[in-house]
Amino acid sequence: MPKTKQQKGTMLDQLSKQLTDAKSIYFSYYRGLTVANLSELRILLKKENCSYVIPKKTLLQKVLREANVDIDLDKIKEPLAITFCKTDEIAGAKVLEEFSQQHNLLKVGSGVLFNEQEIQLLNETEVEQLSKLPNRQQLLVKLLWTLNSPLVNFLSLSRNNLSGFIRALKAISEKK
Repeated sequence: MPKTKQQKGTMLDQLSKQLTDAKSIYFSYYRGLTVANLSELRILLKKENCSYVIPKKTLLQKVLREANVDIDLDKIKEPLAITFCKTDEIAGAKVLEEFSQQHNLLKVGSGVLFNEQEIQLLNETEVEQLSKLPNRQQLLVKLLWTLNSPLVNFLSLSRNNLSGFIRALKAISEKK
């Protein structure tokens, strides 16, 4: 059943709001996935503060054009879905890549990163590489470990030197 102009206007507003709130977006092709698979994917993405939308291509093209994102959706012949990531730029790519490994029917396409000054278009291989990067929490743990390790090493070395010194003094006192 065709959508009315009012329904299309509402969908256009929702897409536009999601795009302005997003730090990154990723396109995927879902031909052959069941409704249960798509629901499972939506739940996984929601845990990462991302949303998975299957919009009409014409409405999506209009929203992207308004946001100065130069992607031609007319060349795409497969059913298209878009993932909007609000907080972590990498989280959506990670979830999509992991899900596509489990379900071969999902294909991850290109993506867009939104910075304050620029819009960066990503191809499929760049999205795949991005998904292999550690997330923000893992990077913070590595940073704290790196900052903490010199202190831990210093303390263990000083403890070893001090215990060695005490053992030497004890041996000298036992000789006398």
